[in-house]
Amino acid sequence: MNVTKRDYYEILGVAREVDTPGLKSAYKKMAMKYHPDRNPNDQESEEKFKEAAEAYRRRMTGMATRVCRALGQIRASIPTRSRISATY
Repeated sequence: MNVTKRDYYEILGVAREVDTPGLKSAYKKMAMKYHPDRNPNDQESEEKFKEAAEAYRRRMTGMATRVCRALGQIRASIPTRSRISATY
């Protein structure tokens, strides 16, 4: 399986501008469609299921990282008690 050559958004069938709920919904649809329990003895479905899981995991990790960085920047700009007392 060589997932790195394909675009994760393409694998999930969504646009790059997709929000978190849209990404989750697309993943759930693909997971249900290609799940090995629903398609026993079908190697192609199993590969697509694994690709979708990898793509979803990578995109969600990327989104979570961006959110954490943004929140960190916001928190850094909010004065804390020690910063306030030090300025007076």
